[in-house]
Amino acid sequence: CPSLSSTPSVRMLLAASPQLFTPVVAPPCPTPAAGSLAAAYPLEPHELAGPSAVQHACSLERYLERQPLPPHTHDAFGELTAWLDAAGERPLILDSGCGTGLSTRALALAHPQSLVLGVDRSGDRLGRRLGPHKTGKDAVPPNALLLRAELATLWRMLQMSGRRVDHHLLLYPNPYPKPRQRGRRWHFHASLPLLLALGGSLEVRSNWLPYLLEFRAAVQAVAASPAAPPHVRQAAARKLPLGLTRASLPAAEDGLTLFERKYWTSGEGLYRLASPGALEPVSGRVVRQYLEALGGRREVARAAAESCADGVAQTLKHGCTVYPFGWSKLRI
Repeated sequence: CPSLSSTPSVRMLLAASPQLFTPVVAPPCPTPAAGSLAAAYPLEPHELAGPSAVQHACSLERYLERQPLPPHTHDAFGELTAWLDAAGERPLILDSGCGTGLSTRALALAHPQSLVLGVDRSGDRLGRRLGPHKTGKDAVPPNALLLRAELATLWRMLQMSGRRVDHHLLLYPNPYPKPRQRGRRWHFHASLPLLLALGGSLEVRSNWLPYLLEFRAAVQAVAASPAAPPHVRQAAARKLPLGLTRASLPAAEDGLTLFERKYWTSGEGLYRLASPGALEPVSGRVVRQYLEALGGRREVARAAAESCADGVAQTLKHGCTVYPFGWSKLRI
């Protein structure tokens, strides 16, 4: 694995925020697989990540004036509001870009006292089969909800409604690694201030390390900029320090998303950027046990979920363990 600290931009990050890097020896980097991002693109974060984030923070009002509200997202927010009102005051975990909802289900089972919202713009992904016992989008734990919506718009509507997000996860967003695509990365997007202002902890995972280095640089730049609006600057500051770790999974099935499982199987590095108070990593294998529990006795499982204080997760407690593999702190 090339020495990341030898590149100019990484040295700049180290010099700017040495308190963020804990000198703990990390496991060896896996050899980049042929065709992987690590093999195809350099490990250099883009130097404009910070300045671009500050610019978007300063132009947030203009972005909101020009950004339309898609009808399907408006309808989805109505469904979300009704669900939250019916559930009462409980911690809210937001799984942005949840894809098939594997991670949403796992998080809901591991945190039965919280509400877990999975959001993706693709209805096809949300309805995709996860196993032989999955019969549709409704095969989720009772404390979880899957919604089709545009993320930036939903973040905006959550903020406007005053709904607090206690934990926010962005698991393996499309990194858009080509230089001409960088404007589509979340930390280069005009909606970054909305993401930061949601409140609570923040966790971002990726198999492309520069994505997380850029994301951290963007948050640091907004938090330190006197030009950024005070509420955006304070929201960014509350996300710091953002700790960077590397995964070590016992098996592919422990991956929290299908992408995480795929990348681990192919030998790619898995990286996690997390703010203080972020959720402890959990294993994705609990979802298989949950779907098996639904197979052939769905009505029994739902009745148990409604009558048991801990829901279905209590019956699967052994599968909801916070696995000790964790994430090893990086040197960078």
